[in-house]
Order: sequence, then C-alpha cells, then structure tokens
Amino acid sequence: MLKKSIWALFFACGIAHAKDAMVSCDGSYQASVSRLGVLTIEGKSGDSETVKIGHRVDGGKFSHDDIYLVLYGMPFKASANSPQANYLTLYKLGNDKKVVVKQAYGAGIYSADFSMDGKFVAITTRLGVDVLDIEKRSIERHDPAYTPEFSLQSCDKN
Repeated sequence: MLKKSIWALFFACGIAHAKDAMVSCDGSYQASVSRLGVLTIEGKSGDSETVKIGHRVDGGKFSHDDIYLVLYGMPFKASANSPQANYLTLYKLGNDKKVVVKQAYGAGIYSADFSMDGKFVAITTRLGVDVLDIEKRSIERHDPAYTPEFSLQSCDKN
C-alpha cells in the first residue's frame, strides 16, 4: 500500500513523466519516450531507432514528409532560477539523424506546428509566437496576437 502511494505521489508531482506516443499523420511512424532521455521512433515495418533527448517531452509532431520531428518540454531537472524553462528541439530523421535546432524558452511552450510546405515551425509560447525557418535555422519572434502568413499542417483523420 505504501509503495502504491509513493508511486502515485511521484506521478502527481511530475518526477516520473509519461507522454502519449506521437504518431505521424500517415501513421507510418510513432515516437514515445522509452526511458528518461531516450525517445524511440518505430516504423510500421517494425524497425525502430532511438534518439537521445535532453528534456522531457510535453508535446511534439512529425512533419508531413516524416523528415523532421519537433519536440518540446521542460528540462529533466527544474531549476530554481527558471522553473518555467522549456526546450524545443528539432530533429532531422532518417539515415543522417541529427539535432537541427535546439532552443531554450523562458516561458511555457503551448504548441509547435509545421507549415504545410514543411519549411517553417510556428511555436506558440506564453510570450508570443516564434517562427523557425528550418533551412536558415533562424527564429523570428512575434507578439502573442501574430498569425503566421502560412498555413499550418494538420492531420485529417477520417
């Protein structure tokens, strides 16, 4: 009984962290945290890859073409100086998988969405909207009322 209570307390306090699996729009890939600091990406064919991650995963999405995966979340250890810090990481998948961009935010990240053409990521935070240009690896910051000038991808589930 005491063990169950302790585990329930860990989950309630956020010490243990679990996030639902992220699935690509076409269902070809699924990503989930397999253990602290490791994300497992599985394909429909059953093959899988692991990617080291430097933060918790509170959300994320695959690009339509499944070339990129964007993840965001709080650090593993919350700092007393900046407890609301969040990290956003853009990964390039495939044979040459690598971190393309890693950015720290001093406020919560609500969402990160790819543009329809896959060239940009719109990041909505408590302080505004940032637009990440994937090719240039640059970020433009905008106020909270900003609406991107491009359409965002959405997964139409039938």
